[in-house]
Amino acid sequence: MFGPLRGRSEQMTRALAAVRGAGKHGAGAVLLVSGPPGIGKTALVTEVRRQSVALQLRVVGGKCDEIEQVSPGAPVIALLRCGRRPLLDAAAYEQIASATSEPLLLAERIAACLEAA
Repeated sequence: MFGPLRGRSEQMTRALAAVRGAGKHGAGAVLLVSGPPGIGKTALVTEVRRQSVALQLRVVGGKCDEIEQVSPGAPVIALLRCGRRPLLDAAAYEQIASATSEPLLLAERIAACLEAA
């Protein structure tokens, strides 16, 4: 368990505004949290997720790491198939995953999936 967030009020306010705005309008939101190791990214994301779940919003999370990335888009593609109610069934997942060698097609297919959801 993480302790209280210190020095992150601006980032927390911005992230929660995006989450609340998406929930209010029945839309989706994507939050990108980046920075060097040890600055509290995980703690920030954990708190945003906790508060999002409390608002009864659907939340998924992932991690991108240049060294561990298997193929282009892998972290995002994996998110589409995770959780109790994944956004994609197996066939749709396979269709998107097969486009990793074509970045524009991959981006188009991911965007269409997110838009449909």
